[in-house]
Amino acid sequence: KTPEGRVRSLTLAEARLLIQEAEKNTRSPLLVHFIRLALNTGCRMSELLCLEWRRVDLKVNLFILEGSDTKSGKRRSIPVNLEARAALLDLARYRAQYCPDSPWVFVHPNGERLESIRTAYRRLLKRVGIEDFRIHDLRHTCASWLVSAGVQLHAVRDLLGHSTIKMT
Repeated sequence: KTPEGRVRSLTLAEARLLIQEAEKNTRSPLLVHFIRLALNTGCRMSELLCLEWRRVDLKVNLFILEGSDTKSGKRRSIPVNLEARAALLDLARYRAQYCPDSPWVFVHPNGERLESIRTAYRRLLKRVGIEDFRIHDLRHTCASWLVSAGVQLHAVRDLLGHSTIKMT
């Protein structure tokens, strides 16, 4: 038998604390938006960091992940709830202020794509006292919250891009 994978998710209180502290982080101002999007879309870090504005449609509240940016290699649509929409609007304002010509959603002020948020994320976790919680666990948290809210597993599977319910 294959050992069961490690699963860790945040409570609502932990998520609120993480977001509140990330909002204060002037050194990494995009971190809070990354966390909000990850918790509300279930996207992987690489999927969010490779996201381009041309694939975001706030009129219909969704964005498209191209197959080249997903682990499965399959294109998928990600619905945008109010919290994710607020994060995207904040990111759009940031882009307009610093680098209006950049195609990337997560972008440095010079217009280059943000490659990673790991260091800022680790500092944040240490500051708030949350242990044993990786970036990928934000994805687990989203899935856990959806299932707890009564969303059917096949819908969670499709959102996360899993090929089987067993993976979900």
